[in-house]
Amino acid sequence: MPQMHEALDQLQSDACRDLEAVATADELEAWRIDYLGSRGRLKQLMPAMKDVDASDRPKVGQRLNEVKTTLETAFAEHLAGLDGATPVPAMDVTEPGIEQGLGRRHVTSRTMDEVTDVF
Repeated sequence: MPQMHEALDQLQSDACRDLEAVATADELEAWRIDYLGSRGRLKQLMPAMKDVDASDRPKVGQRLNEVKTTLETAFAEHLAGLDGATPVPAMDVTEPGIEQGLGRRHVTSRTMDEVTDVF
């Protein structure tokens, strides 16, 4: 158990240190992938749970969840603090679109109408 706790503490301190150096949205996304992604450092520690004693698993699992929550919260706060980090959509999908015409009448129908108007 001490090894897993040490690994989690080290992961949290490394992640917080690396997050402080992030300055752009691209760097922040790279940080998220590196630490919280499906192949990230946090997920790499999860298989080690099987090596933890059964009596210690609840404590280690709780600590693992605390680290995950802490990193997700820090990510969200840093994302909110970045200028222009939230992408602006290219178009506003809530605005009404350009109305499309229904088309034209057939040439024969238009000609028949013109001939009828003449007579």
